[in-house]
Amino acid sequence: MDQDDGEQGGGSAPGAAPPPARRGAPCALLVVGAVCVLCLLPWAGLRALDRAWDREREATLEALAADGLPARPADVTVEGDPDAEQWLLAAGSRVDALPPAVGLMLGASLDHLRRGRADPRAAADLGVFEPDAGDPRCPADLAGAVTLSNAVAAELEAELDRRLARPWRLRYDAAGGFDVPLPALMPTKSLTNLFATRARWRALEGDLPGAWDDAARTLRLAARMDLPPLIGRLVRIACSGIALGALEDLFALAGPPDPARAAALEAQLALLDEGRGMTDAYRTELAMYEVGLDGPGGVDALAVGSNMPLPARVLARTQWSRWRLDLTARMAAAVRAARVGEDRPVEAVGALERLEGEVAADGTLLSQLLLPATSKAFLKDVRHRARVRLARAALRVPTGKGPDATPALLDPFDPAGAPLRRTDGADGRSRLWSVGHDGVDQGGAVRPDGTADDALGYDLVVEVAPGR
Repeated sequence: MDQDDGEQGGGSAPGAAPPPARRGAPCALLVVGAVCVLCLLPWAGLRALDRAWDREREATLEALAADGLPARPADVTVEGDPDAEQWLLAAGSRVDALPPAVGLMLGASLDHLRRGRADPRAAADLGVFEPDAGDPRCPADLAGAVTLSNAVAAELEAELDRRLARPWRLRYDAAGGFDVPLPALMPTKSLTNLFATRARWRALEGDLPGAWDDAARTLRLAARMDLPPLIGRLVRIACSGIALGALEDLFALAGPPDPARAAALEAQLALLDEGRGMTDAYRTELAMYEVGLDGPGGVDALAVGSNMPLPARVLARTQWSRWRLDLTARMAAAVRAARVGEDRPVEAVGALERLEGEVAADGTLLSQLLLPATSKAFLKDVRHRARVRLARAALRVPTGKGPDATPALLDPFDPAGAPLRRTDGADGRSRLWSVGHDGVDQGGAVRPDGTADDALGYDLVVEVAPGR
């Protein structure tokens, strides 16, 4: 009975097998361990890939720096002049406050001048611009529009000259990432347009010294638009294009200026005739991405700041690292192509077009979204350089008889690196041209409407009247 009670109380005879639960415990631990290993291996692999891609991206940036092309935020930051910036904002607002019809009338009238049509001061079809009934300041005729526009230019002229007499730059804070502080760009463009318009009107009225002085103001304003980002470079090209348009019209109306003014204009044009601008622009774009794609603006917004589970976050971060590496590598290629373009622009345009094709074919989504239209932007810069050199060449056209003894300026569009072309007509007018972006010399051909456009089949042309 006692033996039975012992057995029922849980006693066991010596040598008996252990209970089943105890026999399965080591197996359960092995299973748990295997599951942990299987979960950690992919995580560790993804983290290793993440770190490897980050190291490769850093190596790409270091290689650029070693080649003299640093692309870190500190390398592209510009300490500007806040006082000059505030004045430009105020002056630009003064110009922008002109009634819209003033700009329409002036623009349409000066378009007649460019196209060689009737005297723009007596263009009959300008009557289509009716004064705005809600704006009593709006003039009803072209003469009133010119008077109003020139009055604003006279109001701003002295202060602008005082500020242009000393060095200053607009600020750029690369640490701002995508929030680029470029507040004074558009007002500067408005000021450039104002004085370029007045330069043409002064020339039409016979005030050539005043016209050339206004043209010099526009060039000096454009030269101050020396900002690293791509948008800053493109706005500088736009401001410079406005100034060059005024110069081209003055050359066609009056020929080259007197030697003293020609030397001053040559000095300003030389500041604009440089090829490193797009190299710096692409470097700055890369630095902006380095700032903007980190932290809250980058992967944190994509994954870490969301409710995604940890494995998904790790996967998203690794994918982000691969995307950033691809974008950095593509932008580094654009920087190097732009540096080649400082001396061989046609070659650089081809390299950038191939880069865009590669991004479209196998680039990551981030590269396809953020990589700028590099070849188109660079082409604008090359066209700008060609126009600057044409203006410099026009200043060198001799006012008397005899050949020009100054060295020829190279055509940035010519595949062989040949100089700009020039012919002198029997009427004393000279024609200067670049072959344009198709690289084909059309003998100085211009579009039928008289505009100097380098579309296929035409050249970039500047006409120079006999000197007065």
